[in-house]
Amino acid sequence: MTDTKDKLDEAKYFLQQMNLTNRDKNAFRYTLSAFLSALCSVLEIMNNEFQKVPGFISWNKAMRDEYHSNKLIQFFEKQRNKSVHVRPVSTRAHQNRMNIPEIDLTKLASFSLVAKIDDDGIMNNPVLTRLTYEGELTVEEVTATSLWFFNDLPSENNPDNKDVVSLCEEQLVELEAIVAECEQKFAIP
Repeated sequence: MTDTKDKLDEAKYFLQQMNLTNRDKNAFRYTLSAFLSALCSVLEIMNNEFQKVPGFISWNKAMRDEYHSNKLIQFFEKQRNKSVHVRPVSTRAHQNRMNIPEIDLTKLASFSLVAKIDDDGIMNNPVLTRLTYEGELTVEEVTATSLWFFNDLPSENNPDNKDVVSLCEEQLVELEAIVAECEQKFAIP
């Protein structure tokens, strides 16, 4: 495995962790910061690793010019630099989603769903209570997830209003394609 691919895998790891920590504001922000740091380091590692391979430098310059013309990439790099040198990345929980099990309404006399939202806008796992016509009472915790959004991302750079994880996934896919192309074109001696 190349060092470049290893750094890309590090970014993938932190993206997976963001999915696991989406209900903890600080854990999510810290993991996002680590993701941005890893993501923005991939091209630097690639440059150091492949710079002596014939043809790489001209390919790298053209690829970087195109890559850095992407407004979202520019935003990610600014966020990474801010998070390292100025202040933490600023995000907000904007949507909470519940994964409710299938409910057969024809058998229910009543049901209730109780959810509490904390000060950070994060929904605690809701509790679903069901009472059947036969008198069977079921109480279960429902899994909830939170979607996070960048506070500083201009809407023109995110016209579809995608959440942080979705945007990070897109950038990672783009970077994966660049790394694959590099490793296919240029073999390290």
